[in-house]
Amino acid sequence: FPHDVVVDDAGVAYVSDNYAHCIWRVSADGMPEKWVDGAPLVGPVGLATRDGNVLVADPRARQVFEIDPSKRVVPVITKGDGGPPGGSTP
Repeated sequence: FPHDVVVDDAGVAYVSDNYAHCIWRVSADGMPEKWVDGAPLVGPVGLATRDGNVLVADPRARQVFEIDPSKRVVPVITKGDGGPPGGSTP
């Protein structure tokens, strides 16, 4: 079930799919691909972009992940993590 969409500076759209546990990437010319699929994503919902990467909020995994263009998925905030110093969040 598509939940959220974010578009980067190059016109590429990313769509979180909570039901399929994945992130879709739609190129600027409209071609979709299943970009990141499965673990560690459990129920991705919210999306944002930062420095060429995609941030994914996954409340079912209790994490926020950052995905780089090579599809490397790194948790940036995890359950029980108070977040970065100063109280700001990515």
